[in-house]
Amino acid sequence: MFGTSTATVSTVSHDLHRLRRAPLNTFFSKRNVVKMEQSVGKQVKKVVQRLERMRGKIVNLRDLYACFSADVIGDVAFGAGYGLLDKEDFAPGWWRLMMDLSRATHLMKQFPWLYTLFTTLPERLVALVHPLTKQLFDIRNGLSTQIDVFRSTLCHSSQDVPKKDVPKKDVPKKDVEIFPHPTILHHLFSANTPLPPTELTTPRLTDESFTLLGAGTITTSHTLTTALYHILSDPTIESYLRTELVQLSPMPTWTELKRLPYLSAVIAEALRLSFGVSHRLARVSPDEPLYYPPPSEKGEPDTIRPQWVIPPGTPVSMTQMFIHLDPAIFPSPGTFDPSRWLEESPSPALTSSDDDESQSKRQRRIQYMHQHLIPFSRGSRMCAGMHLAYVELYLMLGALFSPGREWRLKLWETDKEDVETVRDFFNPDSGSNSKGVRVLVV
Repeated sequence: MFGTSTATVSTVSHDLHRLRRAPLNTFFSKRNVVKMEQSVGKQVKKVVQRLERMRGKIVNLRDLYACFSADVIGDVAFGAGYGLLDKEDFAPGWWRLMMDLSRATHLMKQFPWLYTLFTTLPERLVALVHPLTKQLFDIRNGLSTQIDVFRSTLCHSSQDVPKKDVPKKDVPKKDVEIFPHPTILHHLFSANTPLPPTELTTPRLTDESFTLLGAGTITTSHTLTTALYHILSDPTIESYLRTELVQLSPMPTWTELKRLPYLSAVIAEALRLSFGVSHRLARVSPDEPLYYPPPSEKGEPDTIRPQWVIPPGTPVSMTQMFIHLDPAIFPSPGTFDPSRWLEESPSPALTSSDDDESQSKRQRRIQYMHQHLIPFSRGSRMCAGMHLAYVELYLMLGALFSPGREWRLKLWETDKEDVETVRDFFNPDSGSNSKGVRVLVV
């Protein structure tokens, strides 16, 4: 769909996927992501500083957070951000580029030869025929250059790495000058997660890097935009969130923030109503049949309802929107209600249902909802960047609503339609008339 057929996310073979996924799991593990908090915090601080200087001005959060998430993934994964947060009006073309790519995925999925055709044409001609593809080629070429520089640096500093195919010019003297901290390229080439030479070619690593950039941009930015809209549109939610954050410093850490029950509930609701991706994510059971309805806990099939057998090797897919909007799992699913995730309602005004519900029953219901909250999908193919996304969500919301700010954000010519998903472009999208979630800095 995205023209990245050799990236991990596009890999069909289970064994090959497991091989390619291993270094990603290591790099984006919870333990390793904790080390990235400083990099994320640097970008959060830049957002706060920009907003402080924009009092009285209108800001499109859709563009702001697309720049923020792209600069984060650029910094933590490739060693340097893209400087998008420094651009005027937060580089609105970046969000449009990512969403235009998403819009094209349905066409490319059915006619993959189109992408191959564009890659064989001269880039000048492509720029005239299809400017979007030319922009994508520019991004891919930039990533390929980064990979070649890293390979050159690695071969220049290590006697154990073969030096054939290493460019003789532009070899940096010190690794640290180009890469201030370990990047995803370090993990892909690491001896702890050995990959065969066929997996370390520049074209394949470019596919992998481009996928990380795209996946780390729109999903997180859409969740942050959704969260901000619902917080700012409900004074009660905003007030309680600010009250909970009073106990912390203006720039709290992830460890401090994730202990806050109401903030965690707000983030859970934002993830539920932003969905992650809206597209159907195919899964295949390679060796064993699947049963629907599944067998009972005793291992016996459900005899009350008919049971269907899905043979091994059959792709099965469903959008996770169906789960997140299921009223049997989430009562009043279209309502942004953080209190549904709390064992104790923070105030009478925030009580969602069943005041007399026993604590044990409420705990079971909350646990049941957590089991069905799947914005990152589930299993061996779930989103590799889940922990990084949580760090971005917690740090950003903690910084924006912490005490001591001399400014606030106020919704401007924005309503619920601007965050509701009405179109599936792999990434969820609002209606064609939406101009994004816009706020006034006051």
